[in-house]
Amino acid sequence: MKLYLKISINKTAMKKIILVLALLFSLNAFSQDKEAFISLQFSDKSVSLYPFYKTFSVGLAPAITIAIDRELSYPLKSNLINSLELTWYNHKMIGAGLTFISNIGYKYQLNNGLHIEPKIGAGYNVFYPARELFVLNELGEYESKNILHFTFAGSVGLGIGYQVGRIAIYTQYSYMIERKYNGILPFLPTSLLGVGIKYQISSL
Repeated sequence: MKLYLKISINKTAMKKIILVLALLFSLNAFSQDKEAFISLQFSDKSVSLYPFYKTFSVGLAPAITIAIDRELSYPLKSNLINSLELTWYNHKMIGAGLTFISNIGYKYQLNNGLHIEPKIGAGYNVFYPARELFVLNELGEYESKNILHFTFAGSVGLGIGYQVGRIAIYTQYSYMIERKYNGILPFLPTSLLGVGIKYQISSL
């Protein structure tokens, strides 16, 4: 018996992804010549019923985030921030995938080098589920159906960091709701808790 792998990509989902990317590029154009940061973050991803609650413990579920932050105003003590985050993750219950989020945040700089940054964002999650679904096709053979999933994601987060010169270390918590995860779970709440490092560059 042969097994065939088939990737089914929803055209409506692809149109939404293109629209999100267009909005992101417009934000980047608006924030040119402002201070910018690149960052690398290591996190633990978990399934959470509500913020700061870990529902299913599967050990360490690694997630790595690469982000670009840009200030939407000239350097002040408090600034609006636009951040673009790309996160790879691997979770035993969810699967492995990539999440792309665009955030709008508010960065408040304290006098002692600390800063606090709440943020809210939206984007898309693309992933291979932990369990594949095999169905019979018209030839009477089993094939894998919809192994690549696209879901809309909304998130809120809070980061606290300390900057010296161009380098900052920080910790960040993000809570995310993924829409239409599967037929059983129309919404999947997840969270990321991690630490990272940022490097300040003049502009992008």
